[in-house]
Order: sequence, then structure tokens, then C-alpha cells
Amino acid sequence: MSGRIRASGRPSMAAIARRDLTVVLRSRAVVLPIIIVPIVLFVGLPLLLAAALQLGRDQLGELEALLVVMPLSIRDRLGDGPIVQQLLVYLIEYQFASLFLIVPLMVAAVIAADSFAGEKERKTLEALLYTPTTDAELYVAKLVAPFAAASGVGLAGYAAYLVSANVVAAIVAPDIGRLVALT
Repeated sequence: MSGRIRASGRPSMAAIARRDLTVVLRSRAVVLPIIIVPIVLFVGLPLLLAAALQLGRDQLGELEALLVVMPLSIRDRLGDGPIVQQLLVYLIEYQFASLFLIVPLMVAAVIAADSFAGEKERKTLEALLYTPTTDAELYVAKLVAPFAAASGVGLAGYAAYLVSANVVAAIVAPDIGRLVALT
């Protein structure tokens, strides 16, 4: 097999990617982490943040020292409202934002691992290697499914985060005056 992608190989690449996604959707051990982790990170953490800020409003003054040592560019973006509002904006826009990098990586890694290891486990690897695809086509086909799933989960997670972050903002600091996660 050569290392080039042929135009005639694209249908087989699409079939391999579709098959990988179908196998993933049928596997409960793969689908559950892909669903549960984003829900916990994008919905559960903001709701937990709302509860913590509501219950600990009296102790938030101790965190003013954190706000004072922040770079001026970040402090300007936090606004000059009450400390609960500044902490809310800081946590939602700066601290939780890195989670959007973790989730698609996790999804892609889980699906890619299942794609290659699953072929060996299901004893379909030999049949896949005998298909009329080049090594490059097989490699790209095996990358398309994790990329597509990670992109979809990332977009759905972002939508869920937008809703939950703004619900939290409406509960904790109703006078915030802007959509938190869109800025």
C-alpha cells in the first residue's frame, strides 16, 4: 500500500469513519464518559459555583486580596461591581474556560483508543487491513471519527455551558448586565 490518498479511496475512508462512529455509539463503556464528563464540567460546576457563592457570600471579602493582585487587564474586564459579581465573572470566563480544551481532547482520545484497540479486540483488524485502502487513507479515516465526535461534543458542551453560566449569573448576580460566557 502506498502512502497517498486517492480520490477513489474517499468513499472507503468515509465508510470506515462512519463505521467507527456507529461502533462508538453502540458501546456503553465509550458513550457514558463522553456524555457524563461534559455534563459535570459544563453544567454541574457552574451550578456548584452558584451554590458556593450563595452560601459563602459572607466570607467573600477574604478573596479581595486575590482580585487586587490580578493583572490590570483582567481586573478591567471583571468590572467594578460587588465582589460576588467580580468572582463570578472571573471563575466563569477565566477558570472554567480551560475545560473547553480538555473535553474535546478526552473525547478524541477515548474514541481513537477504542477505534484501534477495539478493532483488535473485535477481531476485525485483519479484515480492515485487507481492504483496498492505502495506509494514509486508513490513518485519515481513523482520525475523522474522533475529530467529528470531539467537535460535536465541544459545540454541544459550549451550548450547555452558555445556558448554565448565564442561569448562574442570573441567580448569583442578576444585575451583571451581560451574557457572561459570550464576552
